[in-house]
Amino acid sequence: RASNTGDDFHEWWALRLALQLLAPDTSLAAVTVEGVNLDDGNGQELTEWDSVDCGLFYGGHSVEQAEKVVIEQLKYSASTPEKNWTVSELTSSKSKSSNNSIIKGLADSFSAILKTRPDLIRAGALTISLVSNRPIGADLQKSLSDASNKKNETLRVVSGLNKRNFKKFIALFDFSACGTGSR
Repeated sequence: RASNTGDDFHEWWALRLALQLLAPDTSLAAVTVEGVNLDDGNGQELTEWDSVDCGLFYGGHSVEQAEKVVIEQLKYSASTPEKNWTVSELTSSKSKSSNNSIIKGLADSFSAILKTRPDLIRAGALTISLVSNRPIGADLQKSLSDASNKKNETLRVVSGLNKRNFKKFIALFDFSACGTGSR
């Protein structure tokens, strides 16, 4: 039951995004589910995009063509919707052989865009969004905004990014869709 509830959340969220394509005045050109659109021949690993549940592409249909890109990771909890997101949960990995944490997956997608389209990052035309029915806790917000916070360094280490790129990565994070109700 809980798994189906999460699937429903993903499907309704993606449908809501796709309906935006019908708006006459939108620059939204493409919406992807479970990955991104890539032009042929770029040689990137598909695993770099594993964390992208929904991708929004404005002004072009692919990472290479878009003027703006939004990558979204969706997380829904049927059992603890009131529980705040924590640093521990963003850095937790369920795999014994590799790091499959939320922060690492999103950092991998950020790194792929950094290689392909660093101009999007420089222009602030990339947004990395966590979408959840659970809110962001004050402790996590502080950890993200304060580079001297010990937990900020934990996030950076788990992300696999160097300090300079981690600062860029965190600056692009959008948690405004956390605490989002069921669709």
